[in-house]
Amino acid sequence: MQRITLYLIASGIAACIASMLYFLSLQLAFLPFAVTAIVILFSFPAFFWYARQQALLFRDDEIRMILPVVIVLFIFLSTITGKTIAIAERYGEWDAWAIWNLQAKYLADPIHWKKMLLNTKNGHPDYPLLVPGIIAFFTRLLGNARVEVVSFAFSFWIAVLIPVVLFMQTLRKSFILAIVLLWFFATDTFYIARGASMYADTTLAFFFMAALISVRQQENKYLWHIVAGACIGGCSWTKNEGVVLSLIFLAFYVRQLFIQRLLKPFVLGAIFPVTVFVFFKVVYAPANDMVGGQNIHTLQQLLDTSRYQLIYRYFTDNIQQKFGTLKILVLLYLSYHLLKRKMPDKQFFLVSICLATYFIIYVLSVQDLEWHLSTSADRLLHQLMPAMVYALVSVYPDPRPHIAADQQWTMPE
Repeated sequence: MQRITLYLIASGIAACIASMLYFLSLQLAFLPFAVTAIVILFSFPAFFWYARQQALLFRDDEIRMILPVVIVLFIFLSTITGKTIAIAERYGEWDAWAIWNLQAKYLADPIHWKKMLLNTKNGHPDYPLLVPGIIAFFTRLLGNARVEVVSFAFSFWIAVLIPVVLFMQTLRKSFILAIVLLWFFATDTFYIARGASMYADTTLAFFFMAALISVRQQENKYLWHIVAGACIGGCSWTKNEGVVLSLIFLAFYVRQLFIQRLLKPFVLGAIFPVTVFVFFKVVYAPANDMVGGQNIHTLQQLLDTSRYQLIYRYFTDNIQQKFGTLKILVLLYLSYHLLKRKMPDKQFFLVSICLATYFIIYVLSVQDLEWHLSTSADRLLHQLMPAMVYALVSVYPDPRPHIAADQQWTMPE
């Protein structure tokens, strides 16, 4: 089912591309929206045509699995849809109407959209624009539909995309394990609530998880590393935390990319979103409050043990209350490796380092620490949860892949 996995991840990348193209079109005030819409909408089939040309063929055993897969996914989608409708706030949670949907409303105005950048007191105009950009584009495309409707549809789609990608990726390992994964997400009330909140954290979680999945593929590695680069670029274009995750990802993988001569496709995938991100940050975005507020007093916070204790308490409380099942799985994972006297997987370390980095960022925070933790700690853990689930699932042995001769990858000369 690698082909379907590729298409699902590519759909997220397509949303990233559409968001960037829409943002760039705003630089040309004279450009009619109809032209922008045609360019973006025609880029979708062209993008998927390229993916189809490069994608893996279905194997015979995969074709026989299509009917059971459709049945399982139908049950999952019915379950998660019902729970989402029951849980979702009508206008989204606080960050939705105060930041993301508000930015989308500004971006939907081709004349006055730059006034969004003046909202430095109550908003975050330095945040990247993937989520508000895609919402603004479809709001205008659908005839100025309500921003909240488009925002909810996008949030729900991304929230569903994460477990479905994990399901398709795990099918080759075990059909039962893949079903358990869907059940895990379908019964996770916090995940569903956060997915329906219309925030950008789930989108960031999707791109980070998709990057980890892409670099592990053994078939068509050149194509998959283009996808990995695009996903890492998507992390940066989604949230400021995405830059942190991207840099840690590169620290773990740049040597491997260089040795395997896969740095070129990775850069090829990342260059467009990273360029647009840098353009936005340099030309438009005001200074980030976390960066701009740093001073000598901030460094002294590194020696304040009470800050560590408070952060640790918030992290452990959130993990226990909202990620309790995942905590048990992590402990089982570590116990397994301890008994086998093996080191945990590279991607487990990567996600763990991301968590430790978030911890240190809180230590250096210029905001009131308790307020900062109470309003964001669970969201940062949510950003890493799908990637951690994938890292844990990777311990299950993967059957030896059957690679067609024309899709084998060899080291370039």
